[in-house]
Amino acid sequence: MQPIWDAVLAFDPQVFVWLGDNVYGDNKRPFRVFGKERTVGPWKNVPRFYPSTEQELRRRYQLAKAKPGYASLRERAQVSFWSRSFVLVLAGDRSLH
Repeated sequence: MQPIWDAVLAFDPQVFVWLGDNVYGDNKRPFRVFGKERTVGPWKNVPRFYPSTEQELRRRYQLAKAKPGYASLRERAQVSFWSRSFVLVLAGDRSLH
């Protein structure tokens, strides 16, 4: 349950703009100091966060869209997003990726 959507819907918006991530596209490895994949410490050899696959991102978006409150918002208002990284990619700057 996500009670925030009740508050958003109470405003009867025509437009809703996400400012930032609406789903997270990163996966997190556990903290490991020892072993084959070390994510922290002076011998760190793999990043702690790694990107999701396209299939996993699609699944996350489907789960988000299935939330009852968010589904109601999508029926009532135009939903868009603004993301700094997305804007930079559109502008040709791939330094964040």
